[in-house]
Amino acid sequence: MAERAWTDLELYVLNEHIEEFQDGIITRRELLRRVTFMTGSLAITMALLPTLGCNVDQPRAAATATAAAAVPSATAVATAQATAFAIPPAAATTDGVTVRPDDP
Repeated sequence: MAERAWTDLELYVLNEHIEEFQDGIITRRELLRRVTFMTGSLAITMALLPTLGCNVDQPRAAATATAAAAVPSATAVATAQATAFAIPPAAATTDGVTVRPDDP
């Protein structure tokens, strides 16, 4: 079987996934899932990642610190839930415009 030639765009996307994994944004499982979708085979994925400089067998040190920082506080969640993003019109309109003329 001939070796597949990767386009610049495919290599860019693969490297973005690897960076997200190394920065602790995505898990090892998510990295393998994404790259396997691109390659079509887990065997190819496991052979390809080391050639791109990604060691999926070694745990990341920064992953736990990044994951802990990514969890929003209870105050931030409550504030986001209390914010009204859109208010539906009181009655149905026939013209399709739902924004009041005096809406800031």
